[in-house]
Amino acid sequence: MSRRALLIAALLLPLVGFLTAIAIGEMRYRNAREIVVGISGYDPSDMVRGHYLQYRLTTETPLDDSGEPERACARTIAGRSVVHNFTGARPHDCSVDLPIEFVRNAHRLYVQQEHAPALEEALAAGRASVGLAEVSPGSWVGRRLLVDGVPWTDARPTDD
Repeated sequence: MSRRALLIAALLLPLVGFLTAIAIGEMRYRNAREIVVGISGYDPSDMVRGHYLQYRLTTETPLDDSGEPERACARTIAGRSVVHNFTGARPHDCSVDLPIEFVRNAHRLYVQQEHAPALEEALAAGRASVGLAEVSPGSWVGRRLLVDGVPWTDARPTDD
C-alpha cells in the first residue's frame, strides 16, 4: 500500500467510527421505549429561562430530607405513568425502574422562545408532561414535551 493510501485510511477510519457512533446513538434514541410522566417547574419564579424549559418529574411521594428514598419506579395509574419513590422492597405494580438521581435532578428541554409564556402557564397549571426515553438500560432522557397529553407543538394555538 502506498503512503498516500495509508494516510487516507488513517484519516477516514476515525471519521467512520465517529459517524457509526452517531448512527447507533440516534437509532437507540428513536427506538427507545418511552413513558410519559407529569412534570412541575423547577424554579417557580422563572420556569423558562432562555430557550430551555426547566422541570422536575412529578412524584407520587415527595422527596424530602427525612427518610430519603433509595429507589424510584414508574407505575401506571389510570393510563398514565406516575413516579413513585420508595425505600426497601420494590412495589409489585412498578413497570419501570428509574435512577433516583434522575428523579431528584432538574432537567430541561429546548423550546422556542416565542412559545415560552404559554408553556410556562401550562407547566404552572399542571397540564404538562414529558416523554422519557430509555436510551440504554437505566439511562433516561426527556424526548418530548406534552401539554394535555399531546405534543406541545400540536397543542399550541394557531395564529389565524
